[in-house]
Amino acid sequence: KKCLNFLKKQKKMKNFKNCSKKIILVEGIAEALILPSVAKSIGFEIDECGVTIINCHGLNFEMFIPILERMAIKTAIITDTDKKTKDEGSLYCEKLQKLLKNSKNIRIFPTRKTFEWSLFQNINIKKLAQLVIGEMSHNTIATRCDGKSGDEMFEYLFGDKGNLEKAEFAQEFADKLNSLNSADGKIKFQYIEGKQTVDYSFSRKDFPENIIQAIDYVCGK
Repeated sequence: KKCLNFLKKQKKMKNFKNCSKKIILVEGIAEALILPSVAKSIGFEIDECGVTIINCHGLNFEMFIPILERMAIKTAIITDTDKKTKDEGSLYCEKLQKLLKNSKNIRIFPTRKTFEWSLFQNINIKKLAQLVIGEMSHNTIATRCDGKSGDEMFEYLFGDKGNLEKAEFAQEFADKLNSLNSADGKIKFQYIEGKQTVDYSFSRKDFPENIIQAIDYVCGK
């Protein structure tokens, strides 16, 4: 009942009933916005694959499990391991993994720390994020990310004293990713560093492993 009420509030009930036996459950808006673009860049169209992405707005995965099991819906759960307390994230993942130990249709794909953090660990994707931030009219913020590690950039942008809204960034990042040509399997773009224009590219292997595995699980045969 809780699951159905949640879906109705999120206006996902129609999609849930009609989906083609494939669902990705995510914690927040960033994943919900960016995942379709990541899938497209590695050769999958979420809609054509019959996949519904549901934003659970936090750790609300457990309410979905009974109905997903009964309906035998192929489901990927993407959850963070970096929570408010040191062990909260890993303990919750362990709890879910035990709960799903015998599941034939639901798998969990934990993200190391957070979704955005995991994206920034790749230098090329990190540079694309800086390009997007600059195009959002935040040139100073983008420039200040130069020389920062993925960890430092994440904290600077989205930490306690963060400088960006996650949803705004996620939408712009998704749009940019969609606009880039990946016909040869590589996503190419240019980024201006000082007075020099530098070519960057990345491909399937550069995205966080758990994200690729989750997409392969629901979109693959």
